[in-house]
Amino acid sequence: MGLIPLGKRQGQVRVIWNADAHCPGEPTMQDFQQLLSTHTRQQMRLTEALWLSEFKINERQVQSYLHGNGRVLLAGDAAHIHSPAGGLGMNTGLQDAANLAWKLSLVAAGEAAAGWQLLDTYQEERHPVGAHVIRMSGLLLRANALRNPFVRRGVSNQVQLSTYADAIGDNLSDLTAFLQQDELQGAFGSLHLLPIYPSTGDRGFAPVTYQEVDPQMGNWDQVHSLGHDYQLCLEYMVNHISPGSPQFQDYLQHGEASRYASMFVKWRDIWPEGGPSADELEKVRTRKPAPPVLSVTLADGSCMPLWNTFSDQQVDINPFSEEGWAFTEASLRSLCEKGRARLIRLDAFGYVTKKAGTSCFMQSPEVWQLLERIKAVVKPYGVQLLCEVHEDFKLNIELARHGYWVYDFALPLLMLHALKFKTAEPLRHWLSICPRRQITTLDTHDGMGVDDVAGLAPLAAVPELERSIVCRGGSINYKHFYVPAAQFEADASCDDGGEQCRRSSDTLQQVSQFLQPDCLQGCYKSVPHQYNETYFSALGEDPQQYLLARAIQFFTPGVPMVYYVGLLAGVDDIELMKRGSIRDINRHHFSLEEAACCLQRPVVQALLKLCRFRNRHPASVFNHC
Repeated sequence: MGLIPLGKRQGQVRVIWNADAHCPGEPTMQDFQQLLSTHTRQQMRLTEALWLSEFKINERQVQSYLHGNGRVLLAGDAAHIHSPAGGLGMNTGLQDAANLAWKLSLVAAGEAAAGWQLLDTYQEERHPVGAHVIRMSGLLLRANALRNPFVRRGVSNQVQLSTYADAIGDNLSDLTAFLQQDELQGAFGSLHLLPIYPSTGDRGFAPVTYQEVDPQMGNWDQVHSLGHDYQLCLEYMVNHISPGSPQFQDYLQHGEASRYASMFVKWRDIWPEGGPSADELEKVRTRKPAPPVLSVTLADGSCMPLWNTFSDQQVDINPFSEEGWAFTEASLRSLCEKGRARLIRLDAFGYVTKKAGTSCFMQSPEVWQLLERIKAVVKPYGVQLLCEVHEDFKLNIELARHGYWVYDFALPLLMLHALKFKTAEPLRHWLSICPRRQITTLDTHDGMGVDDVAGLAPLAAVPELERSIVCRGGSINYKHFYVPAAQFEADASCDDGGEQCRRSSDTLQQVSQFLQPDCLQGCYKSVPHQYNETYFSALGEDPQQYLLARAIQFFTPGVPMVYYVGLLAGVDDIELMKRGSIRDINRHHFSLEEAACCLQRPVVQALLKLCRFRNRHPASVFNHC
């Protein structure tokens, strides 16, 4: 609600009320009097209404400002209508007229060298301006209409909830109903929605497009509704896209003649000799026990090897190419405009830099240049970037120093170490050096990172934590790296009965035409990458230990995030893991009824109380930029 003094007459004001969508009919004097009594500390009484009206905001623009071969031309409100926020409408209409007037004058007088074609430039010059004004005035309106004050400024310093749209209930509508329950009021200031887009795999992380919401989950209007009450964090997979995407399907159909051909990373562009040598392959950071290559068959029957970091449902893209960047920019703008995100999580962005002779991960200066380009796109929308990296902790410190938000993926295992071994020294050391611009975690949709504590936890402690997790039924997610023949033969730790060696040898043979011959003599080794278990289970389902861990998390530097399974103190879902992937152990699906029951558990009630305490505590009321 806003009160704006008008004119010289004392006491005359304009009252603006952001009405809920469900409010019926025209406003009345009684409506405004009730608002003033409810929302102001002054005893104000309305005596006379000069004008009462309901004003609805429309955002529309005609596709073409010219019709009938230039005989009909549109300008001002006839061409574009939008929010009055910022007072941009009148100026835009006047500039339309100024652009058009001199062109019409020359054409009418027969003095235009280009004749009637001069009028075509009116469309080319003014239509993009109108589109920009609609976008920016809409953003101004929505920023001022948000009900949650923490959503308006920077990144919310209240507790963040991370969840899939269909993890509690079946869709966004069910999630909204869950979040509206009395028990959850005041507990969270922001909401991280794991991928909500059409996808062909990896629980949404193989996106087909960012222009729409998966219809089975809901629509953008439901996302916007959540955005009124929570600051939204949305996902963007920088490194890859689904092979089911229109862009990749066009490439399959037309090959190098496709306009999207440059969008995908050709194996031969990185390895002109046809493939890497064993020494080069050893340096490449991989996420599967095989070289990162996928051979695809084009419509003309030819085979094209493409770079493929993850699964065959996640084809790498090249955001440095013209079409790759166009896709990246359009997708980011969709998340800002259609998704109304305030924070965008950049998933797997470190893998976009492919350079022969390197690890092909986080290569400078390219990765920093790309981050700056992405920041330039989202900054006008007031959106900030959250970089997802499971790597040596020094990299996250560096990212934070560059002004990017990062995750504290070291905290989960350091916390377990402190509680299990009854020593806080490694945890205390980390808290003294960790970034302040970070989202702190104990649990996520993935697992507890092993790489993230390298150099922070004692070497002997990590295997001990691993044994305790596995003994309780938890699982291990492995990373893989190539070992050349000479090193493999000299490394006694590779001796696992030969099974791992035989499997990787078969994998190497399947892509042998894309490798140098010496690669075929090596082998892929697997080492722990993440431990997968719910955090409540990792602490032996002990409510006191669990709440202690959350209390420490909530008051460590950064903004605390709670994963939906952690919110409900969920236990390991062994059956779901057996039917799916090892990470599904921590991805239990809660019906609305089950979730409502969980909210009544004492440990969950205590956690929600702790969330509200964290959000209101004087030590936490500052806001991040």
